[in-house]
Amino acid sequence: MAEKKRLVRSRTNRLIGGVLGGIAEYFDWNANLLRVIYVLISLAIPTHGLVGVDGVCRGHELHATG
Repeated sequence: MAEKKRLVRSRTNRLIGGVLGGIAEYFDWNANLLRVIYVLISLAIPTHGLVGVDGVCRGHELHATG
C-alpha cells in the first residue's frame, strides 16, 4: 500500500518554524522561492501579518492625535 502524503512542518527545511518548508515539500516546490513569494505578498497587503497590524495601529494613533 502506498504511503499517504501528509502536510506537516518540515523537520529539515526550516528557517523559523518549518511551515513554508513543509508546504514546499508537500507540493514539491522550491522552499526559498515560496519564502520570497510570501514576503512579497506580506509587503503588498497592508493588513497581512504583524507588520501590517502594527502599521494599521500606528496609523490610527496618528489620526486620533492629529
